[in-house]
Amino acid sequence: MLAPDAFTECVRDALNHLYDPTVLRQHPLLDSLGSGDGRNSVHDLRTTLIEAIDALKPGPEVPTHSRVWRIYQVLQLRYAQQMDQEQTADQLGVGARQLRRDQRAAVQALADRLYRETCEAREPEASTRRDAVHRRISEEVSWLGGAESSATCALREALDAAVGLLRPLAASCGVEIAPYRLGEISPVTFPLTALKQAIISAASYTIASVPGGRLAFAAREQGCQVTLTLQGHANGKLEEPDQRATDHLYAARTIVTLQEGALHQRVDGSVCRLDLVLPVAALVDVVLIDDNQDFFDLAQRFTADSRFRLHPVSPGGDIMSALLKLRPHLVVLDVMMPSTDGWEILARLRHHPETQTLPVIVCTVLPESDLARMLGASGYLTKPVSRHAFLEALDRALCGQP
Repeated sequence: MLAPDAFTECVRDALNHLYDPTVLRQHPLLDSLGSGDGRNSVHDLRTTLIEAIDALKPGPEVPTHSRVWRIYQVLQLRYAQQMDQEQTADQLGVGARQLRRDQRAAVQALADRLYRETCEAREPEASTRRDAVHRRISEEVSWLGGAESSATCALREALDAAVGLLRPLAASCGVEIAPYRLGEISPVTFPLTALKQAIISAASYTIASVPGGRLAFAAREQGCQVTLTLQGHANGKLEEPDQRATDHLYAARTIVTLQEGALHQRVDGSVCRLDLVLPVAALVDVVLIDDNQDFFDLAQRFTADSRFRLHPVSPGGDIMSALLKLRPHLVVLDVMMPSTDGWEILARLRHHPETQTLPVIVCTVLPESDLARMLGASGYLTKPVSRHAFLEALDRALCGQP
């Protein structure tokens, strides 16, 4: 039986080649799922995957906007129906970034189900217990798929907090936590509490694998990713992780995957290594043109600890000069302002060569969404607005989604 990590990657690869018999005929998933190497092996493997997708379809009592429906829809559209990412995102009404997050979660959910079913035939009681634990973990961290996932944090802050909590556990297992130096690392797109827990869960698994050994942390940044490496060095042979330890690993992988990251596991002799691949938080500059100081203060609270950096621009000043100086990624624009007309500002932005493609979200109490879009707005929000709706609108406009 393949290890859980390798099994998930095999499921991902098989889904990407679901209708390619040349690839499926030699696929390593054949043995794991018991499809064998007979004449019908390709058909059996494809049927197993499609039936597993169908089995994830929620019942009629489940709200259609729930996450379990999204997981099922992504699997159906992307793999069973072979839509590309752009078509799938358009069909679901989400941005490319959100689709990538949903796609990772969907493949992981399918792989988990297939892995549990495969293990169940061998260890029915253990499989039932593992299934219940993993389901509770997934439910606990499901909020990471929402607008809160735009939050950013410093890796050092999360690591320091996690290590402070881990020291008693490490000491009880005789494991030394080595001093670490991170250097200059960019913020990552991750809520602080979630990243701290991912590190705790990954480290708990590593500590259980190297009792009496040593745990070291290192980090490196490359392109748009930061990789946090946990390396456990055993004094002798690595300890075979028990079910409780593998639950820690599942929790870490689930949390990281929901944030568009990845967790890779590698064992080399007496060394157990986990790589947590995290997305770098690229700051997004947002100009807010609004005469209401209270709304600006509210928007500041909405975007605190997120990747969005808010800049107020007075509607009574030289707006074009301010925009050309700031070079923002997005503009949020009010309509009813005493000193100027928001519709006129929108028209000027759309006719100026430097701002004609700049995404603009009209945010007003007026029910004029159709007019706003006809005049070139990228998005529309009706005041009062919630934090979730505000951040989601920024994400959509940034991704070019309607």
